[in-house]
Amino acid sequence: MRTGRMREDSSQAGNEGAPSASADGAKGRFVESDVQFPEEVTEIRCVGARAGGGVTVLADNGDTGKTWLFMAEDAGGEWTAQEAGLSLADCWISGAAVAPDGSAWLCGSFADTDGMRVKKINPDGVVEEKVPGMPEVKERDTNNIITQMGIDAAGRIFVLDLNGEILKMNPETGECAERMECGDEYVRYFGIAGEKLIVISESGIHVYDTAAGTALLEDVVLSELIAADSSLMSSDTEGVFPLVFTAGMESGSIVHADKSGIYYHNDKATVSEQLVSGDLNSIGSLSLVQIAMAGEEDFLILGRDATGSRILRFYYDKDVSSLPEKELTIYALEDSALLRQAVGIYQKENSGTFVTIKIGMTEKDGVTAEDAVAALNTEIMAGDAPDVMILDGLPVDSYIEKGLLADVSGIVAEVEQTDGLFGNVKNAYEKDGAIYGMPARFFPVVVFGMEDAVRAGESVTGFAGYIERTAAENPGKQVAYDLPAEGVLWTLYRADSANWVTEGGTLDEGRLTEWLTAAKKIYDADRDKSERRFYTSFDNVLYGTAGTGASYVMDGEALLCYGTMVDLGGLEMLLAAAEKTGADYGILGGDQKKSFVPHLQTGISNDSDMQEEAAAFLKVLLGKECGGIDQDGFPVNRAGWAAVCEDKIKMYGSESTISIGSTDENGRERGFQMDDLNQEAADRLAALLEGLTVPSLTDAVIEEVVTAQGEAYLKGEASLEDVVTAIRQKISIYLAE
Repeated sequence: MRTGRMREDSSQAGNEGAPSASADGAKGRFVESDVQFPEEVTEIRCVGARAGGGVTVLADNGDTGKTWLFMAEDAGGEWTAQEAGLSLADCWISGAAVAPDGSAWLCGSFADTDGMRVKKINPDGVVEEKVPGMPEVKERDTNNIITQMGIDAAGRIFVLDLNGEILKMNPETGECAERMECGDEYVRYFGIAGEKLIVISESGIHVYDTAAGTALLEDVVLSELIAADSSLMSSDTEGVFPLVFTAGMESGSIVHADKSGIYYHNDKATVSEQLVSGDLNSIGSLSLVQIAMAGEEDFLILGRDATGSRILRFYYDKDVSSLPEKELTIYALEDSALLRQAVGIYQKENSGTFVTIKIGMTEKDGVTAEDAVAALNTEIMAGDAPDVMILDGLPVDSYIEKGLLADVSGIVAEVEQTDGLFGNVKNAYEKDGAIYGMPARFFPVVVFGMEDAVRAGESVTGFAGYIERTAAENPGKQVAYDLPAEGVLWTLYRADSANWVTEGGTLDEGRLTEWLTAAKKIYDADRDKSERRFYTSFDNVLYGTAGTGASYVMDGEALLCYGTMVDLGGLEMLLAAAEKTGADYGILGGDQKKSFVPHLQTGISNDSDMQEEAAAFLKVLLGKECGGIDQDGFPVNRAGWAAVCEDKIKMYGSESTISIGSTDENGRERGFQMDDLNQEAADRLAALLEGLTVPSLTDAVIEEVVTAQGEAYLKGEASLEDVVTAIRQKISIYLAE
């Protein structure tokens, strides 16, 4: 088996531990390609190697219900399709795996059955159904279900249940009565490599012999892997895992993969060897489901991203340079899953260029925006500027004044000519015929409620007055969906900060004072002063806060809500709530300047010697393929917007059977039937988006100052006058630097 560099510390931010580009002439490395299936395939359920060679994939079409086994003797060769006698339309699949004989097993809830079922799809397409007998759920009044499934090299089937226990399934009956003795800890997820069961529990990672059912000696390599990166300890999203495992070619060896790459080690190794660097391909942008070996130098990874499920093939090419000859550096203050997807797309099209992503702030390091910006500025002044800068949170105006950013208007014009752009966004960034930074995405802050609430929301001050009056007229009722002080300020900052800067570029203290006064009125009107954690993103994907609030309005627990709408899924949540309540939505703020929130605003360093490569990356980020992903705001690319609308109207239209639900902190369940989205609703949103002409402030240091001081005012810890004075002084010092 080909091996590469040793595994490096995966806790590093960005790709800073990645190999450097080299032109030393060395040849040979693993390269990436997408495994192509017929267009009719919309979902891939599982992938696995067959005993004796070859691979099998289970896939289906969620609309027609058609299901296929795709089989190949060589992952790079021809795939043959065997249609199965099973419809996976209107189903929920909680686990799926390929057995050594080439059959596919899956479990879940199916349209033609009641309760949990297990289906075995034989290689000839014949389907067998089994009813899994499950232990009772401990300390919960609910039926037990299978949450994960895996099959070892001998065909033994293992499942994880709601008790956090691993059970061995009887393949003849589906009975899951035999419990694997994995200690008393709750199992978070597991993997299988040959006849090794790799269990990730609360205390770490443990390995068991699947044949004997006994624990093996500690795998020090895997234990150190988990200890170095706590994010690998738990799976927060259904059906995807931080780590995936399969057996290597040598007896007892383990291949494991995470977002940083694919690694190999055997029982005698003291470290894992990296076979595939996540820095050179799309692994980092995927949520991983499974990995399979398709040959000694061939891997298949099943993963999911915003576009759906896909299989990536990694195979060894002895003729390609061992490391790309060029290196493109990208700096971002905060990490972004969409940015990494764009890097993956770029890497596939530009295999001769290695991309390094440098992240200024992570949750782990505790670095403030001020410290991160200062460190970046030091590098820039020392002549070590990144080639591409994601300008979100950075002092863009200062960079433009100092001539640090290149004019990208030609690149923007090329994308506009090919795909079209939202002209209002492009125009907002055009200065004297030049564009020094262009956002790939943008999104609004909205208010959701009855007509008078939406009308009042046209200005933040008017909205605050409306909430104050409504609270007085409705004692004991929750007016607005309750946000902690941080959430109130974060949301209103995006709705109104475009109004704070004068034509001379200074802070308008009068407008800032009005904004703080409005924020306190809104905060004080909430009867529940809970300061729960306020989420704006999850796994580096923006989280639309308006949809959550709309669920409370729908259930009668609040009269209105306000927040961000960052995708068409969020629009559908508002439409679903509107259907039940008669409420509507509109843009929050805009009495003076109708603003949008820019996201992934991208600029190119004037001093970069990688101008051509940086321009190519910007085209990818602004392009249709990235634009067709429904996350992290709405695409500036018009063709991407059309693609998103087509896809999501199909998903959330009148024929949709999708519903989502959640449980709040009090244990109350709430949910939506997602079937209200149509072209008319999408066009109406587009018209509202087209009316937004000014970007909100994005300087993270200014926001940190305003938020920190604003919280003290909202909580009654400081006076309005003292807070405004402190903000003015701190921002003046920052701008002077």
